[in-house]
Amino acid sequence: MSADGDLADLVEAVAPVDARAREDARRRHERLAKPPGSLGRLELLGAQLAGIAGVSPPPVPGVPAAVIAAGDHGVHVHGVTPWPQAVTAIMAEQIAAGSASAGAIARSAGARLCVLGREP
Repeated sequence: MSADGDLADLVEAVAPVDARAREDARRRHERLAKPPGSLGRLELLGAQLAGIAGVSPPPVPGVPAAVIAAGDHGVHVHGVTPWPQAVTAIMAEQIAAGSASAGAIARSAGARLCVLGREP
């Protein structure tokens, strides 16, 4: 089979996103005990994954992991963030210790949590 045939087979195998599952996931996020939209793009990603899987909530990956990248970017002085640089180190430590929302989310999914940028 030619490369074009392989591509055509792949394209044919792609199913449309399940709009009902995506909408169910979006509504589920609205019902959670948290400020609306507080998980940012994670809420959109969850809804998209539900649409792809065709079920809400979507299944958890076989080997889930959460990677948090923390950096001392120095943008506080430019007004990009209201939190000073010291907060980054504190948050990275809290996340690594499992005391922040990222740890709770990772635990609920049975995911390994890795915090990048944290001093050992």
